[in-house]
Amino acid sequence: MGLGSLNLVSLAAARDIAVECRRQVLSGLDPLEERGRVKRVRLLEQARSITFQEAAEQCIASKKPEWKNFDTGCPFSSKPRQHGIQEVDSNALYNLSHDPGAAELR
Repeated sequence: MGLGSLNLVSLAAARDIAVECRRQVLSGLDPLEERGRVKRVRLLEQARSITFQEAAEQCIASKKPEWKNFDTGCPFSSKPRQHGIQEVDSNALYNLSHDPGAAELR
């Protein structure tokens, strides 16, 4: 189990993390699985806080370099309200989630 680069994690911090991992093992938990579970919970919470419009804007921004004629007119970025964003703008994306792993995180 990696704890991080020596430049980022001090020896004292690494020792503290190792002690916590030993406590998890003594409690019957797998430290790697627990780390993954905590990460999934954090990501799910982040996903719950983003609106559909924010997600659409992030998607368009991330895909923009792949589109050849983006500057001449991307139909989704010029008039997002015409593509249903206005109707679901106030709803967080978690309301639309179909993630099968989401149930185990609740």
